[in-house]
Amino acid sequence: MKKRHSNIEGLMKSVSQDPKVQVQVKEELKKRQLANFLVFLRCDHKLTQKELARRMKCTQSKISKLEMSYDDQISVKDLLEYGKALHLQLELGYRNKDVKITELINYHVCRIRNYLSKLIFLSKGDNAMMGGVLKVIGSTLDKFLDIVDDHLKIIKKIDNRSIREPKDEIHISVPLKEKKELTKI
Repeated sequence: MKKRHSNIEGLMKSVSQDPKVQVQVKEELKKRQLANFLVFLRCDHKLTQKELARRMKCTQSKISKLEMSYDDQISVKDLLEYGKALHLQLELGYRNKDVKITELINYHVCRIRNYLSKLIFLSKGDNAMMGGVLKVIGSTLDKFLDIVDDHLKIIKKIDNRSIREPKDEIHISVPLKEKKELTKI
């Protein structure tokens, strides 16, 4: 029976014990985070390269090349077309690298408030729609409380050996505004 690996590090350890090879593979993967994310999106939509190529009106080899590209070789146009074929909207943004994590959390909480306000506005006072909005608000609150509860449990269990920094992820979002403007959102 073949062994399955849940991550690249596990696979690398079984293939090569040489730390230099493992470092090289990690560096190579860092250069292809966006391409790997595109593969994830395609697979998440249960599409083959050929099926995606048909949707994008291009060749399967173009999809293959795109999914094997280094991040600096992928154009915004490629991202837009890829997303459109998957019925996804591309969102890009910048934020100051010096922004504190606490400010990011506050920003995202404010964004949730905006989305809930838009949902209420879209319901236009319709009772049936307002019932749905109330369910969404309740569900959002439940999820938020679950997240807070999970993290409180983590804090209770922490010892220095168990703390691991989260892995880098591709994150695309709207720009973070100045702290003063943040409270207006």
